[in-house]
Amino acid sequence: MLQFAVEYSGKNKNGATIRVAKGRGKDGKVEGVIGGFNP
Repeated sequence: MLQFAVEYSGKNKNGATIRVAKGRGKDGKVEGVIGGFNP
């Protein structure tokens, strides 16, 4: 389970809504999840 430290939401150059979440896993490494969709 990631403890999300930073969240970003915005639009990319194609107009798709994107979300980026970054956090630290149990091993201390920074992991990221990127999701996007066109409205």
